[in-house]
Amino acid sequence: MQRYLRKVHADPMTGKSQWGTIAAPGGGIMGVHSLSDQRPIKSANFDVTDQGFAGGSAISDWKFLYEPPASTAADQGKSH
Repeated sequence: MQRYLRKVHADPMTGKSQWGTIAAPGGGIMGVHSLSDQRPIKSANFDVTDQGFAGGSAISDWKFLYEPPASTAADQGKSH
């Protein structure tokens, strides 16, 4: 099953519905980021799972990506 966004939500940092997009290797979009150049309130001391946000000098440095789960050998043997 594939799902799609039904509408583009406003960026809470800019109030606009325009976002920066991150291209997926096989085509399409795999992520978004704000276009705001404001400094983030927090730039260090993130949880281990959120370390990608550390060190950014602008909100636009924070990338929100979808990375599909890695397929396993068992998954490759299944028919779709």
